[in-house]
Amino acid sequence: MSPRISGISFVPAPDHLTASGLVGWASFLIDDALRADGVGVRRTKGGKYVLSFPLREDAAGKPHYALRPINTATRRLIEARVLGELGFAVEEAR
Repeated sequence: MSPRISGISFVPAPDHLTASGLVGWASFLIDDALRADGVGVRRTKGGKYVLSFPLREDAAGKPHYALRPINTATRRLIEARVLGELGFAVEEAR
């Protein structure tokens, strides 16, 4: 069963952050039960738009995601829905 994505919004990144590929931040609802907030919208060096899920690092530098897709298929589904809704070109899944 695929998650339902709705309530998508976007905040553009300031100019000084765009050189690193950051376009802005998205937020959205997952199954009307959870809000994903601060999800980065990035443009790769190859020009592809992707989502970057927020994480924090512990004292040892190990990353911990508060929220992330459980597999590639789910990531592609979420990216297609969010990026498509925001008007960013989405590559077809391979």
